[in-house]
Amino acid sequence: MNQRKTEIGIFSPYHEYTQLAMEAAEEIGVPVHIQEALLGEVVEFARRWEREGLIEVVLARGMAANMLMRQNLKMPVVMVNITNIDMVEAIYNACQMSSGSIAVVDNAYRQPKLDFEMIKRVLGRDFTVLLYRNDIEIKQKLQEALQLGVETVVGSAVPIVEMASEMGFQTVLVRCNKESLKEALKQACNMVQVRRNDHKERLKLTTVLNNVRDGILVFDENGTISLCNPAAEKSLHVKAAAVIDRNVTEFSPEEAIRRIYGEGVETTSELVNANGVLLVVNRNRMHVAGLETGTVVTFQAADRIRKIEEGIRKELNNKGLVAKFNFTDIVGKSAAIRRAVDEARKYARSEGAVLITGESGTGKELFAHSIHNESRRREGPFVAVNCATLPETLLESELFGYEEGAFTGAKKGGKLGLFELAHGGTIFLDEVGEISIHLQARLLRVLQEREIMHIGGDRLIPIDVRVIAATNRDLREAVDEGKFRQDLFYRLNVLNLKVPPLRERLEDVPGLFTFFINKSSEILRTVAPDLPPEVLKELKAYDWPGNVRELQNFVERYLALGEVDPRSAATLRSLLAGTSENIQPKTTGSQCEINVKLASFDDMERQILLKAKSLFPDGKSELARILGVSRTTLWKKLKKAEGAVN
Repeated sequence: MNQRKTEIGIFSPYHEYTQLAMEAAEEIGVPVHIQEALLGEVVEFARRWEREGLIEVVLARGMAANMLMRQNLKMPVVMVNITNIDMVEAIYNACQMSSGSIAVVDNAYRQPKLDFEMIKRVLGRDFTVLLYRNDIEIKQKLQEALQLGVETVVGSAVPIVEMASEMGFQTVLVRCNKESLKEALKQACNMVQVRRNDHKERLKLTTVLNNVRDGILVFDENGTISLCNPAAEKSLHVKAAAVIDRNVTEFSPEEAIRRIYGEGVETTSELVNANGVLLVVNRNRMHVAGLETGTVVTFQAADRIRKIEEGIRKELNNKGLVAKFNFTDIVGKSAAIRRAVDEARKYARSEGAVLITGESGTGKELFAHSIHNESRRREGPFVAVNCATLPETLLESELFGYEEGAFTGAKKGGKLGLFELAHGGTIFLDEVGEISIHLQARLLRVLQEREIMHIGGDRLIPIDVRVIAATNRDLREAVDEGKFRQDLFYRLNVLNLKVPPLRERLEDVPGLFTFFINKSSEILRTVAPDLPPEVLKELKAYDWPGNVRELQNFVERYLALGEVDPRSAATLRSLLAGTSENIQPKTTGSQCEINVKLASFDDMERQILLKAKSLFPDGKSELARILGVSRTTLWKKLKKAEGAVN
């Protein structure tokens, strides 16, 4: 797009000036519009230029420039200055015309002032200087020249020369030189560029204000409205033209604008009832150079904020960053589970880190979700990560994020870490006992400083996150073995919650079985079998070493097989008997006794693992429980042991 050419209007008092202006404009490459006009005509021409919008800045000299500056034109006026050289040339010409006395008639307020004493010394000729302060004094000064016997008058403006000629003086007009015109034209060009830049910035600001969905009112330091954007017009049912330049006191206390302004006191998220609509109002004082210059008031409907929050919650839900369970989802009436729920509810009111301990399958994540959903962070994100399922390097980048180019395969633009995604909410670190010592150090810093740094980054990012961790390991024992940092353990174990295993609350088994039956039947769109209460009680005869997860899997197998006769519950009893028989050899008798040869600790551990595996070919969960490790840890150790043998 071609940039618009600068249009400069020049008022010329005589033809020679016109020619000089054209030459000056051509030499510096500036398009101009030159108008030869008498002094009484310049204002009319200037008004026409302003209406047509063709001229951006006006050039004029002497009295014409002074007259235009008093008209409050929107176009700026640049005065073409008379220089000492111009005056020397004019007085020299006067000297050539006559040997009689000479008087110079000039404006007393000329800036910059001319050095008449220097001119006298240069020319070696004395002359009288008569300075007028307004147009009326011009004639008075010429009368004074007559009384002094002046023969030739040097005038700095055409009206002076014309009046002097009528009074019988010889006259010389001070003419501008080309360099003065060129300097004035350059000044005009700079002024145009500044005005265009200002106009562009105003357009940007206006566009922003017109497209902002918040209502905006700006009041000056006296409470007079200077700005009202379209959103404010719509919300308050007013027109900007009708309220701008009106003082807030002109509105009644019941009117919306008066209510929104209040007393002009700064506030954040103040609820204001305006015309039956609840608005959330923010007021901020404006200060320029330390001086208060007014108040900016922004507001929006509370209902709109609610809808935005609902949208955010929906988006977080789509991303899976929302806690899905509540305490009402925890099934069971036993004293053990009720104690755990009551304790967890109390923890929900706190901001401290929570460490949830318990065997695999007891429902630790269910408690984590519920604590978040009953905390003050319930509207924030809930981010869950299983620390045992990811390799160390991948887990580090997932937790803390990374910058672009931090490592081979790094995503373009980098990636936010899970701690950043959880800002304002909760992060749940499941299987926290499986984190390496290196990552434990980084996690400790996050808990201490409440800030993270991306992999490959060089700046700290503050975060506001509550940490809930879970483990089926004995972390105190891991601390004693040097496998878990003691300082991190104490940071995580601020609030400790132990989830009881199912064998300690067997009275809940019938209820859990019924819950899972109904839930699965609903998903499969089948009718849940109506089993007699005495049959359900038989489920309590088994201690469910895999806890609630095992019971849930048991229900899935039962539904898959189908119950022929719910009254006899033959399928259920057969399935339960088979489950109990499979587990019996692993929990009683000499088969749980393992003999190993005395050797190094690593070798003896390998012997134990391989022999224990042969006793539990299909029960990794039970073996992990007996050994006091997670299934993931057991899998890693078995893989290592089998690799050493091979």
